[in-house]
Amino acid sequence: NKQLRQLNLFADDMKKSANWYLDNISDSQITYFYQDGNDVSSLRVQFEKKNWMHLTGVAPVYSNWVDTLSESFIDDVAKGHGEFANLSMGRGAMEKLQVLPMLPEILETDSFVFDDLSSVQKFQRLDAQQAIRTDNEQLILAFKMEGDALHPATLLKPSKKLNITLDKLNQEKTILGVIIEKDSQVKVHRVNDKYIKDGGAEMKAIVEKKQFEELDHVKANTPDFKWVVEFNETSSEAISIPNLKGQELTKDLLETLKQ
Repeated sequence: NKQLRQLNLFADDMKKSANWYLDNISDSQITYFYQDGNDVSSLRVQFEKKNWMHLTGVAPVYSNWVDTLSESFIDDVAKGHGEFANLSMGRGAMEKLQVLPMLPEILETDSFVFDDLSSVQKFQRLDAQQAIRTDNEQLILAFKMEGDALHPATLLKPSKKLNITLDKLNQEKTILGVIIEKDSQVKVHRVNDKYIKDGGAEMKAIVEKKQFEELDHVKANTPDFKWVVEFNETSSEAISIPNLKGQELTKDLLETLKQ
């Protein structure tokens, strides 16, 4: 079987990923704090043990009944037990497996948050509202609501077209810190020390006390960007300068300023 032969090429990567997932984020709540304009916002994601299988795009067929297919699968892969009656591969499974070793990058502060994907058709079909994209633009982990919590929805190796679409949204948001709640412990996993100067202590306290209404008090040393437009007068005619307050910086607007 060609598919199974190709799948065996990823066996080691799958085993490493399964163990990393179980050790680090299985049955955890991860909070991403990120810069949202002049404010600080948070994205809270529930990572359950069962979610890993869906990120691989691979599903097993067991000879005997198992209580929870997805949880049995990650346990077996982590232990190197690869004897299944069959394996089915969903659409895009090979692309998912290619980027699966990069999954830990979703916990790094040089990745970016996209917190409104409602206008992107691909994510509409997946019913995904938010996502994390890695700095190298080679991996996207998208999230969707299940009940009252966000969960991982799909792992993608984005095409050039999808990356361009996301870039045009102009909503790539800087991650300030990543806080993990696992096994009744809250820990600061990563802090963007370019902006956060207390080692993440304030963000950790917010998660511990679940006081997310206190986000306004998180101090992020982000620069205040301003436009500087220089008008060079070339004639004695009066120059009319329009009121551009609140305008988005676009190619058309720059052309207006040039004129």
